[in-house]
Amino acid sequence: DGTPHIGPTWLGLYGREEPLRSGERIRADVAYLTESMMDPAAKVVAGFNPVMPPFHGRLSAGEVGALIEFIKSLRPERPVPPAAQEPTYVPAQR
Repeated sequence: DGTPHIGPTWLGLYGREEPLRSGERIRADVAYLTESMMDPAAKVVAGFNPVMPPFHGRLSAGEVGALIEFIKSLRPERPVPPAAQEPTYVPAQR
């Protein structure tokens, strides 16, 4: 549902810019997400403690890729814009 718990939410995470404890900011792209799985203490998001264990050597490249694709798929629901209406012909008045 997008509520952060002991870590930031994954909802809408991919592509978002995150503030880090170091004061820097980083875009949550494939490289950052992969690094965060392998070495979670390397770049910790501000407001959270480094509690996630490292997964280096525990996940295959395919598993990492699948997790990243799953995170990419988690987009917040957006309202559906109204359908475009066809213009109507109104004859010119003389």
